[in-house]
Amino acid sequence: MTREQRLKSLLQTISPILPISPILPKMIKFGLPNPTDPNIMTRLLYEYSIADRGHLIIPYLFGSVHSDPIYSYHLLSELGHRGNLHKAHNPAGIHSSSLEGIIAIAKEHLDIHSDVEESLDIFKHRYTYRENLIIIYQMADKFFYDHYKPDNLQNVAAPKIFKSEQACIQWVKSGLDRPNQGSNVLDFRR
Repeated sequence: MTREQRLKSLLQTISPILPISPILPKMIKFGLPNPTDPNIMTRLLYEYSIADRGHLIIPYLFGSVHSDPIYSYHLLSELGHRGNLHKAHNPAGIHSSSLEGIIAIAKEHLDIHSDVEESLDIFKHRYTYRENLIIIYQMADKFFYDHYKPDNLQNVAAPKIFKSEQACIQWVKSGLDRPNQGSNVLDFRR
């Protein structure tokens, strides 16, 4: 079966209106935000992002129909602006009513269309803090980062180099803590 045939088969099995995800109660139990909460409808759900084929799949709540969630996704490419799918908005053109469904759709699309030949796994060290996405990179003995705000994929990182990953994390946290005091839980996702 070709990749295109697998994608068509996957799409035929995904109903446009699926019941709420069975993992939702578990997510809430473990303190993860409820993705159907109307307070997070306008932000990217970085805490549910998945790295696949040299891309970071970032789901978000697109809207709802009769209180059923509709999810979409954005992509970041480890090739940066040279990647065909960098900052792409739902290139498959398909939505889902579950997080698992939208991730499956994005993965299947990447199986067919990814332009990353060999992944460097640069999204391995990504963190969410105050709903911001922080990706830390290392080159030789230097560390630097990308910073994406909750509502868009505009990199707002300062051009700064650090001597350690922990120094980078602390600097970013202190900057995010300045405007508003609150939770200081840094969430590491692989």
